[in-house]
Amino acid sequence: MKILHDPDLNAITLIFSQDPIETSEETAPGIIIDYTEHGQIVSIEILDASDRLPLPQLLASISAS
Repeated sequence: MKILHDPDLNAITLIFSQDPIETSEETAPGIIIDYTEHGQIVSIEILDASDRLPLPQLLASISAS
């Protein structure tokens, strides 16, 4: 798994695989899940991340690993 932070977009993306994305679904406002053609989750994008997550702690844990 890979975690990306885009401070310009205020977004966090959790990437589970490099498989091609077939469809994307916004499951809640600002939460987008990308799926393969077989329905497996490829990635989850969280918009307005600083409003939803404890970013300082999350980013510190990412850089520590």
